[in-house]
Amino acid sequence: MTTSTTSHSSPSCEAIKIGIDAHAKYHGVSRQVDGETPQPVQKMTYDELLLFVVKQQKLTNKVVTCYEAGGFGFHLHRRFEELGIQNYVVQPRDWMNAAKA
Repeated sequence: MTTSTTSHSSPSCEAIKIGIDAHAKYHGVSRQVDGETPQPVQKMTYDELLLFVVKQQKLTNKVVTCYEAGGFGFHLHRRFEELGIQNYVVQPRDWMNAAKA
């Protein structure tokens, strides 16, 4: 019989924030660890994004994601909630026309 022990080590950072630019085929994903400069955008499929976010949960106790509401609805938001991830969906805004108002 094989037994495994789980080591409970402290997280390597306080929080990881992930910004997502959602598109049909690929998502642009940028990660910010604690208060550091955000990392360069990576291109990921939906499945790769979910795997990436789950891996981040192993590095810290707090993962926060954010993406702009659009044609994708709230499917991604609901999926993140199922994984125990705090997610924000922001409303799109036309900044060019807002500046003229």
